[in-house]
Amino acid sequence: MNTQNSKDFDALEEALNENNIPIEDLLSIYRDFLEDLANNEKFTAIPKKSLTYIRDCLKKSIRLLAEGKEEERKAIRNSLWALADENRETNPDLYNLARCTIIIYGKMEDWDVAQDSPVFYCLFYLRKILPDIEPDFIRYFKTSLLR
Repeated sequence: MNTQNSKDFDALEEALNENNIPIEDLLSIYRDFLEDLANNEKFTAIPKKSLTYIRDCLKKSIRLLAEGKEEERKAIRNSLWALADENRETNPDLYNLARCTIIIYGKMEDWDVAQDSPVFYCLFYLRKILPDIEPDFIRYFKTSLLR
């Protein structure tokens, strides 16, 4: 992370905290960002079958959260963990994309925004796949929050 990106990211996190943006909204924006990246074929090292599965998980995530279907969310979360574990050594990009998606399926009560911003973790894993993604990530969040 260069100095300017670091300042921009810190400013984004500060704005999110000051405006008390609900975690569900942050994760929804993040899900949309991941979906846009997948639809624009940014994840070139990920096998088509696995990417299709990740896309399906992304599409389901918000609906399952809204409907309170925690058992289904847990089953998908466990499946994503298995996918990540299977690919840790063989396909680091798939491992990290699975980790990105797991964040969306996390339990809302697990996040203490004052300490652990989900936005930081989202960017952390995403940068491992797309090292230069940070400016686009920050811009996407800012634009989405200004709607």
